[in-house]
Amino acid sequence: MNSLEYWRKRETEAKKKYITDENAYAKEIQDMYLRTLDRVQKEIDSFYTRYAAKEGITIADAKKRADKLDMEAYAAKAKRYVKNRDFSKQANEEMRLYNLTMKVNRLELLKANIGLELVQQSEDLQQFLDEKLTGRTMEELQRQAGILGESISDEAKVAKRIVNASFHNATFSERIWQNHTLLKADLAKQLEIGLIQGKHPTVLARDLRKTWDVSQYQALRLMRTELARVQIDAQMQSYDNAGVTEYTYITCGFGDACPVCRALDGQHFKTSDMLPGENAPPMHPNCHCSTAAYADRNRIDWLKERKYR
Repeated sequence: MNSLEYWRKRETEAKKKYITDENAYAKEIQDMYLRTLDRVQKEIDSFYTRYAAKEGITIADAKKRADKLDMEAYAAKAKRYVKNRDFSKQANEEMRLYNLTMKVNRLELLKANIGLELVQQSEDLQQFLDEKLTGRTMEELQRQAGILGESISDEAKVAKRIVNASFHNATFSERIWQNHTLLKADLAKQLEIGLIQGKHPTVLARDLRKTWDVSQYQALRLMRTELARVQIDAQMQSYDNAGVTEYTYITCGFGDACPVCRALDGQHFKTSDMLPGENAPPMHPNCHCSTAAYADRNRIDWLKERKYR
C-alpha cells in the first residue's frame, strides 16, 4: 500500500463516521424546521379563522387596525419567549426590532407573530450548530493528536476560536441570521401576495412550504460545509502545532468525488499556503474531502506500528 492509498483509506474511514453524524444532525434540523412550520401555519390558520368572511379575506380587511386583545396577546407571547430562552445578542436585537417597528394592523401583527417563531428557530439552529461544530472540532483535534503524536494545549479555547472564525467573509452565526432575514422577507411577501390574490389558506400553505424547503436546504448545506470547514481548520492547527510543513489533498471515497476535488487528489502543498477553497477542502458546499500530513514510507510504517490506521 503506497502513501496515498494509506491516507485515503484512513481518511475515508473517518469520513464514514462523520457522514453518519451529519445525517443524524440533518434529521434534527429537519424536525426543527417542521415544528416551526407547524407553528407558523397555525398562526396563519388562526388569522383566517378570525378575520375571513365567507368570501375570504381581502387585503383591506388584513390591514385594518388590530384588536387591542390581539396586541396584548402578542406582547405576552414575546415576553414569554424572552423569559424562557437564553437568547443571543442577535436574537434579542430581532425581538427589539419587531416590538419597535410593528404597525398595529392585522397583517403586520400576523407577520410579527410569525417573526417570533422564526427568531426562536434561528436561535435554536445557532445553538445547535455551535454545539455540533465544537464537538467536530474537538474530535478532529484529538484524532490528529493521535496521528501526529502531538497534543494541542487548551483544546477548548482553540476549538472556540475555530468555530467562530469567518469563512468567505461571514461566520456560521452570521449566515444563520442572513438566512433568517431572507426567509422572513420571503414569507412576508408571500402573505401579502396571497391576500391580494385571495388565495385559499391551503394554497398559501403549499406556497409557504416551498419557501420553507429552500430555507431548510440552505441550513443543511451550511451545517455540512461548516462541519467540513472546522475539520480542516483543526487539521491546519494540528499541523502547525506538530511542525508539519506539507500536506496531501485526499478525496475520500474517490469514486464519488467531484471533478475539482479529483484533480487535486494526491497533490501536496506547503501548510503555510493551505487555503480552503483553493488547495484544501471544503472546495465547495457539501464537500467531504480531507487532508493528511505529507509523509514518506518510514513515517507510514511508524504510524502502522502505533496502530494509527
